[in-house]
Amino acid sequence: MQVAAYEVQLNAAQILPGVMDVLTSGWITEGQVGEKLETAWKALTGQPHAVAVSSGQNALEIALRGLVRGRQGWKVIVPANAFSGDAAAVLRAACLPLFVDVDGTMQLDVEEVAACDEREIAGVIAVHIGGWINQRMGKLAALCRARRWFLIEDACHAHGSRLDGSPAGSWGDAAVFSFYATKVVTCGEGGMMVTPHEELAQYARRARNNGRDSVRDREAQLVAGDCRLSDILASIALHQTRMLPMLIAEREFYAKLYDQAIGESEEWVPLRVPGCDPNWYKYILLLQQGGGSELVSRLAREGIACSGRVYESAVYDQPAFVPWQGGAKCPHAEWLCENHVALPLFNGLGLERALYVQRSLWAVHEASA
Repeated sequence: MQVAAYEVQLNAAQILPGVMDVLTSGWITEGQVGEKLETAWKALTGQPHAVAVSSGQNALEIALRGLVRGRQGWKVIVPANAFSGDAAAVLRAACLPLFVDVDGTMQLDVEEVAACDEREIAGVIAVHIGGWINQRMGKLAALCRARRWFLIEDACHAHGSRLDGSPAGSWGDAAVFSFYATKVVTCGEGGMMVTPHEELAQYARRARNNGRDSVRDREAQLVAGDCRLSDILASIALHQTRMLPMLIAEREFYAKLYDQAIGESEEWVPLRVPGCDPNWYKYILLLQQGGGSELVSRLAREGIACSGRVYESAVYDQPAFVPWQGGAKCPHAEWLCENHVALPLFNGLGLERALYVQRSLWAVHEASA
């Protein structure tokens, strides 16, 4: 049996009527469907403002530019094991990335953040890796408020994840989500920024639309580009958003099958964050004694493709960001990058293939015991 690392399986029969409604409406961008999607994400995150854009990266860059305001050249704290797009967004917002280590759950180490020199730091980007939310998110938010730093949640992995009952996107001055093809809610490409701040929301609406408040306005209020989300894509994302509880429940079912195979292993430890109910964007296995490449190879011989590591190296070791390394050394991030794998987990995996992965995990684990 062959099991792909990831597949995108959408219910076309349910999605196409909404797309057809848009195509025959006479208006296919920045219309009512996009507004409905924004309303759905306000409800999902508990934030009063939501702005749909063309990608999660654009959402992050807009949030940064709107929050930096007069602090260009200052530093923004970024976890060392984040997606390279986080550091890239900081640089494109005319700031400098300050790489900080993470804790054992792959989340930003709040004590390391607190130890940073407060001078010329504008804010913090907290990344919800694999759909997990930092157990100390409340403390991080309080720290940022006390130091007058902005806090952005990179929740691109965390659609519908919750920590102690509070949803991803409810702590920061802004939170950003991606609707890229691999995400739990997807429309191929797209993104969403949510915020409690009316001024930032207004800035984002203009920033996505050549500086104008809407496509109907003639005059630009600021210098900006174009990163709107069409109603065609919004209709797909809206359907997926409404299905989100079911999508998460399906993923959780597969995760529990993998948990059964791994059992109480001291060598393979599934990533967990106390108090967090994840969306199971990734099933991350921490390998306490290394051997990630060997595990991936052995599963590949069984026809099972792992999605590799969430991030394979610290951001500051990637060629594009070496000039901004600043002597950063983040041992926990470096160890975690090297010593984890992500097992196949996606909507539409199906019981047969999930059980096959489960049996293969059992066999590989017993053979290595």
